[in-house]
Amino acid sequence: MGGELCGRMGSRLCTKLAKSWSKMEQGLNDVVSKSKVGIYFKIEARKSCFTRELRAGTATFLTMAYIITVNATILTDSGGTCSVADCTAPANQTASSDCMFKPNDGYQNCLAKTKSDLIVATVLSSMIGSFAMGILANLPLGLAPGTLYTMAEIGGFVDDEGNFEGEYLAYMVDAGSTVVGSALGVSPIATFVESSAGIREGGRTGLTAVVVSLYFLVALFFTPILASVPPWAIGPSLVMVGVMMMKVVKDINWENVKEAVPAFVTILLMPLTYSIANGIIGGIGLYVALNLYDQIVWLIRWLIKMRRMVVNEQNQVTATAGVDNVVQVI
Repeated sequence: MGGELCGRMGSRLCTKLAKSWSKMEQGLNDVVSKSKVGIYFKIEARKSCFTRELRAGTATFLTMAYIITVNATILTDSGGTCSVADCTAPANQTASSDCMFKPNDGYQNCLAKTKSDLIVATVLSSMIGSFAMGILANLPLGLAPGTLYTMAEIGGFVDDEGNFEGEYLAYMVDAGSTVVGSALGVSPIATFVESSAGIREGGRTGLTAVVVSLYFLVALFFTPILASVPPWAIGPSLVMVGVMMMKVVKDINWENVKEAVPAFVTILLMPLTYSIANGIIGGIGLYVALNLYDQIVWLIRWLIKMRRMVVNEQNQVTATAGVDNVVQVI
């Protein structure tokens, strides 16, 4: 399409426009990099630029925007705060619990309102979390109901010792966002795996996360449209999320049974039990069981070592006391 447009306008004019745009973009990047905003986010220090951060923020939001509808749909399927009291009772009768499983106008209206409220809550909590991550931790990570360390590792922020700049504040924001999400009645808010899209686009600073939060702010005004998205329309996005999450499986040490088996059980239990928490609990429990023998052996060896150290100190004290007695006698 761009080639056809240049053909109609003429190659010279197209080249001139491209150069003008490039010059204007470079000027904007230079101004922002030298401003207080650029200095605060360390844009030049991290070898990035303003327009690149904007593109990264846009890419991150576009890949994670589906969660706004997905999260609300999943939570609405549980019934949310709707109860029998919201059902429309038949004439001269009292509504029974069956109304929650059969078509009922009153109950369906309650579910629709609940879904709309959950969309607003998801957007607000994600916006707050992403903004805090960008401002406080200066990391290009978007937060939504969904991998903090892995995203920092993908972005190349982790050093040889496994640490990264702003990690304390990043973990604090990640944990605090979970509290915010719970207070608003939605799933726990955490660093989203789709942040890798923005990182691959070139996002290197917290400005990317701030851009994501601004997009969530704009999404607040489109709540009715988002609420009308049918459940079957979000299936492909969930498949792609699963594909992205499975990429880290290659990093598991499959040669080590004590690491491979718990990881496999964790992956297997999540879809079979319809619960991420059950998968994690099963994996951690199996990991502890498989490593319990080694831990007991280590504890016994440590106790023996400590006992020997205590005995040696007692012998030294006894020997020193004996020498002092001999000196006094002499």
